[in-house]
Parts: sequence; C-alpha cells; structure tokens
Amino acid sequence: MTSEGPEWLIWIVTGACNLRCPYCYAARYQAEKPLSTREGLRIIDEAAELGVEHVNFTGGEPLLRRDIFELIEAARSHGIETSIFTNMTLMTEDTAARLARLETFLYTSLDGPRDVYEKAKGPGSWARFLKGLEAVRRHGLGFHVNIPVSRLNYSRVAEAIKTAVELGASSISMIPAMPAGRAPGTGTSVSSHEFLEALRQAEEAASQLGITVAVWCAPFTRALPWARHLISSNCRDWNVIDITPSGKVVFCDVLGVVVADVKRDGLRGAWEKLQKHPLNRVINTTPRQCMGCPVAASCRGACYARAQLHWGQLPSPDPLCPVAGPRARV
Repeated sequence: MTSEGPEWLIWIVTGACNLRCPYCYAARYQAEKPLSTREGLRIIDEAAELGVEHVNFTGGEPLLRRDIFELIEAARSHGIETSIFTNMTLMTEDTAARLARLETFLYTSLDGPRDVYEKAKGPGSWARFLKGLEAVRRHGLGFHVNIPVSRLNYSRVAEAIKTAVELGASSISMIPAMPAGRAPGTGTSVSSHEFLEALRQAEEAASQLGITVAVWCAPFTRALPWARHLISSNCRDWNVIDITPSGKVVFCDVLGVVVADVKRDGLRGAWEKLQKHPLNRVINTTPRQCMGCPVAASCRGACYARAQLHWGQLPSPDPLCPVAGPRARV
C-alpha cells in the first residue's frame, strides 16, 4: 500500500446471498444495510477522480442487487475496468449478455466436482452453477475459478483444479477458508497440515496440466521449494481499498477493522485515513518467529488477518504456515 490513490476497489455491494456456504467469511456483513444507488454512484465518481483502475463487485451475491448493472455501467463510463464475483447460480442469458457488453470479467467459486460442490452449496446447486456457466461461455465471457479450501474438500483439491480446467476457466486460484464468519461455528477452516496437503495436490495437478495456480492469502507458499507451479502475492503490497455493504472501509474484509466510512469521509478521505492508520506499521513488521526464513522480507508473516484471529495479537506468524505456524508461541 502506498500514499498514491488506490488502484483497486473491492466492494462488497451486499451481504445477501442465495447460498449458505458453511465457511463464508462475508456472512458477517449480512446485517449491514447496503449503500443506496445514489451513494454507490457517488463512490464510482470519486473512484474515477482518485484514479482507480479496477472495481471488483463482490458479496454476498452481487447479482442480488437490482442496481448492479447501473453501478457497473457507471464505472465503465469512466473507463474503469470491472469484474464481479458471483456464484453463477443466478446467471441468466440476459445477465451474461449484459456483462459481455460491459466487458466485465467474472470470478466464481468451485469446491470440486458435484458431490463436493453440493456439500458446500446445497442440493441442486451444481445444476444451477453449470447452467450459469453455459450462459457465460455462450457470450464469450472469461471467468476465473477460485477454490475455497475447507475441511470439506482439502483432500480433493486436485479434482477441483481439473474440474475448473474442464469447465473452461481462464485462470485458477485457491484460498484457505478463513476462520471468520460462519467457519468457526461450522468447524470448516483447515489446519496447517490440511492446507499443506491441499498445496501438494495443487502442485501435482498444476504440473500435470501444465498450468499455474495462484494461492491467495498464503504468501508463505514461496517458502516451499517443491511448489514450482504455485504463485502467490502479498496483499500488503497492493494499492486496494475494501468497502463493506454499508460503506465502511476496512483493513482487510476478513479482519473487518473499520478505519473510515465513505458516507462520512468520502472515498479520498477514507483512503487517507487508511494510509495513516497505525495498523500499517504493525502488519509490515516481520514476526520474530519468521526471522531467518528465506522469504521473510516478502512474506512478512503471511496472512495477518488469520494471525490476529488465531493468536489475538500482531505481529504474529500465520498459523497455517508450515514453517513458522505450528511451532509459534506468541
């Protein structure tokens, strides 16, 4: 994160969703009243003034917002790139056609083949997912598949990757289910050992298929010498601003530390508050348990949200890290 304006705006436009995934971290935002269309359009205008290059509309399920196309059109009219993270089960021919006209890229979630998928997303969800994907492909829309790694599917990640390729995904990522939202109550977050198993499966599948798989929220992946087909980055290095449905600006939408409110502060004021927040210094301090690790400078303890939720203080190492996590005592 730098003092320049944000490049990306990640906007949880609604906490509402037609599915009830047992590991959903965004469930914490379901009670928030979404910003109005007028307020949303003002955010888009302010984003353009700040030089935002990309807006990702996510949720919940963003297609449940009746004004979602008005918001996307506003962003595109300013020359801002757009993407939408949808579960695909509400995708129709008309929706796909409109998204194609607006040149909006798609992100979606895939737990694995049908039996695994429906364990997470409910009976009948697989057929609706496939129907949505068929509409997307017919209209030439590119889509990215993200694999949430939970206790429901960590041993079947290779199958999930192969399924994503078969379905025509433009790119693939995986992310450990976060210990927030519904996950603590359902016990669906993975352990360090379980996530390491998922990473090994991902490496083997990616190697066989001749592809790379991005690993989200786990920059410690770089410390694994055998992970040649897995790539990762660190959110600390991104110029991004996260907005909740009601307009709160948070330090990571998983951790949910509120630093500003766009309704009160405006987007520029919120960005300035985010830049000046003392948590910036804390999250960029490498935990002592990570000193000596060859990737410490770029990893900096990996996911600080997961570390805070697990250990209760920062700086602390990511509990999923196979190197520092299991032996750490904060």
